[in-house]
Amino acid sequence: MFRLFVTLLILAAAVDATKHPKVTKITADLGFKCRLAPKIRIFAVSFVEKHRNGLSHTLLRNKPDSMYSATQRKKFEIEFAGNIGRSKIYVHVKHNCTPSGRFITSRYPFVDLPIREAHKTIRATLILQQ
Repeated sequence: MFRLFVTLLILAAAVDATKHPKVTKITADLGFKCRLAPKIRIFAVSFVEKHRNGLSHTLLRNKPDSMYSATQRKKFEIEFAGNIGRSKIYVHVKHNCTPSGRFITSRYPFVDLPIREAHKTIRATLILQQ
């Protein structure tokens, strides 16, 4: 519980990543093959962190329900900071693939990378395209 609180503090301190000397930009392309999906809604980013002692926990960072057109390339930036260990980022999206317009929830692996420095901030750019 204490580590979760500390990690939340680290995430709160990672708001201004532009002033950090070691900002890394990571770009990922998500291809949505659903023919009936005109809109994509990103609603959460989950942060899975594995420590050296084998323990792991997941943080779910809620994001605004922003609508993105699936036919255009849109950039969506997330910022996170992690402790020493290996971290995996998932992007949770909702896309209305059903004829009734009901949203279907999907989870896509975004980036898996080692973070060797505490309080390291990484800015990632997600490009949505059909």
